[in-house]
Amino acid sequence: MGVFLLVFMTFSTSAYGQCNAGTEAPVLNTDVPLLFCEGEVIPSLDAYSSSTPPAGTTFVWSLNQDPLVTSGHLTPAEIANPVPGTYYGFFYDEANNCASPLLEITIIRNPTPVVESVTAANTDGFAESCGPSSFVLEATGSVPNSATLPDFNWYDAQGTLVSTLPNYETPVLSATTSYFVEAVANGCVSAREEIVLTVSPVVNPGTPTNSFACSVPANGPSLRDLDDLLANADPGVWTVETDPSQGILSIEPGNLVNFDGLPSGIYTFRYTTTNAEAPCTNASVTLDIDVTTCDSDTDGDGLLDGVEASLGTDPNNTDTDGDGIDDGTEVGSPDSPLDEDGDGIIDALDSNTLDTDQDGVNDQQDPANDNPCIPENNNNFCDSDGDGLSDAEEIANGSDPFDACDPFLTPDCETAPIDLEILKSANVGEAYVGGEVVFTILLNNLSNRPASDIRVGDLLEDGFAYLSDNPSLGEYDPLLGVWTVPALAARAGARLEIVTEVQAVGPYSNTAELFDSFPEDNTPDNNTAVVEITPLFAEGVDLVLEKFARVEDGAYQRDRISPFEDQQVTFLLRVTNASRENDLGNVRIEDQLEPWIQTGFRYLEHVATAGSYDLSTGLWRIPQLALGAQAELEITVLVPNPGRYTNIARYLGSGPIDGNPGNNEDEVLVVVSERSEVDDGFVFNQFSPNGDGTNDYLVIRNVAGFANTTLEIYNRYGQLVFRDENMTDDNVWDGTYKGEAVPAGTYFYLLTLEAQGEPLKGWIQIIR
Repeated sequence: MGVFLLVFMTFSTSAYGQCNAGTEAPVLNTDVPLLFCEGEVIPSLDAYSSSTPPAGTTFVWSLNQDPLVTSGHLTPAEIANPVPGTYYGFFYDEANNCASPLLEITIIRNPTPVVESVTAANTDGFAESCGPSSFVLEATGSVPNSATLPDFNWYDAQGTLVSTLPNYETPVLSATTSYFVEAVANGCVSAREEIVLTVSPVVNPGTPTNSFACSVPANGPSLRDLDDLLANADPGVWTVETDPSQGILSIEPGNLVNFDGLPSGIYTFRYTTTNAEAPCTNASVTLDIDVTTCDSDTDGDGLLDGVEASLGTDPNNTDTDGDGIDDGTEVGSPDSPLDEDGDGIIDALDSNTLDTDQDGVNDQQDPANDNPCIPENNNNFCDSDGDGLSDAEEIANGSDPFDACDPFLTPDCETAPIDLEILKSANVGEAYVGGEVVFTILLNNLSNRPASDIRVGDLLEDGFAYLSDNPSLGEYDPLLGVWTVPALAARAGARLEIVTEVQAVGPYSNTAELFDSFPEDNTPDNNTAVVEITPLFAEGVDLVLEKFARVEDGAYQRDRISPFEDQQVTFLLRVTNASRENDLGNVRIEDQLEPWIQTGFRYLEHVATAGSYDLSTGLWRIPQLALGAQAELEITVLVPNPGRYTNIARYLGSGPIDGNPGNNEDEVLVVVSERSEVDDGFVFNQFSPNGDGTNDYLVIRNVAGFANTTLEIYNRYGQLVFRDENMTDDNVWDGTYKGEAVPAGTYFYLLTLEAQGEPLKGWIQIIR
């Protein structure tokens, strides 16, 4: 034992004297993070605690868990520029060679993941597309010096998160679009990588119409404009494909072709687009022009080919318009061809069986037959006033088919003013501060005409905080305070409810007023309505908020728990209405768990005895809590990463409002330890004997496998606080001395294991 006592002499200098360092460890500043990514600057260690050292002491940071080993004390430069690792802060009384309990922090720098590749393929397996297509995007990545693979976040060109999977299938894209991906691991995020998805427009060579021409101008037209024979084409060029003239033919400027004096035959021209973008390619179509002397009647309809060319009828088709009457009969005299309805289209081209505009009158008897309103408008294809209703529908329902304002108003209408009425009420005339008030706004159209584009202003005063709204028509914008109603029928009404919370400071009036409408309202006397609310200030209102936590099936604890990584932790929030006389309504408690990479807690599930919990906002809302009643919320999470994490619950409001803020917030510190596999006889030198069922004992791995074992534990003043021999249970000590819990702090052990030879010496730390 003499050797052992010599070892601990350095810790017992002030065993019989005064120590100014005190019995409280410095307080951790939880606002400063302990987890950093590559490139992030680690702050000075002094940022982690602002505790003032007791008189006669200094605040010291050390690399050694034994505060009296001064070689481990850090210099100012080392404190200002820390590296990842574990540090111990304490108040050091140099004169008495003693120290306070330790504040331990572990600074972790995680590697930033890397996006290694980003690929894309459409349904045909290509990374680019000619025409609309969807793509499957795939990302690969890694975490430096780790076998762990990162997660991925995909964003569209507007920066909206669209997927968190390695693969993402885009919607069908009609234009070239960018997507971005980032890798996420251990709370660190890589730079976003862009992938450009090329979608080129499909080119259109157009629709050609074969034609004919005359080689003798006296017999008919010999000049043709190729562009007139091609519809809906993208930009391109014409070339000669087949030329019976053996090179005499040429395409003149403006894509004109003159067949005067050229040999008869079929002349073929090719049109090829010039605007294709890769991966699309240019497309082409061909066009035939049948050239003759035009002094014959090829189709035998009584009209020479040249005459037909002049009239526009087909010299190779006896009945050009397909109505069963040959062209010669329908033309009559070529010098004055028949035109029954006088619309400028000769009968040979105006069918007496087709009804192109579907107005019930055949083309040959229908002047301007592309207009369904001529000669009759009582059909479903005619909309004379352009109001979206066919004339047939308007005639059937009694509205005017030539009045664009009947039955619907449009911005082009010119009509007389209307009268809109605004009414307003509240569900209560007086309410406690923190309580709910529901305002109801009624919008009535007192006119016998419809109204549109109505805007009603209702911007809440400072005395009321917006909670929600419920319009029967249109939408309410709480930021602008504007209720927009697109349309309101004649003699109809609309309703808007706005749910608010009474604030501590007024004013407490609420006004609704008509801003504008179409047609314009010319009766201002009923366009404004005001409601006054009398605020009530309750005394003795007290809502008590408590927070507990447990590890898996262990007992609930206050203040602190110590799970291992990947264990489940359940938080218990309990609210009690400890007021003197008031029931409470609209109770709101915040417990924010998202995003988990920042809070350290990955949400699994929750159960509430009252109200509802919204994970996205962290808000637990309890509609009603009677006097003396309690409500509880259990939230179960996973703790994936080692570190120190604090979960905080806060009271946000109620009606009436809580007058005792001292018990409106509670928190639990969760210290997550890394699991490890160690050799037999290893001393796990940190434990937290707080009865939560996790890490409650000092553990020596497989201590029963050694013979003649002895364990002695001393406090830092050299006082023996525990001794045991021939231990058979790995849980060797529960952190008590003579039935009382020893203080948190650093202790020292002497362990004899026969197989190890010399006694083992070291330190342990009790965390409470």
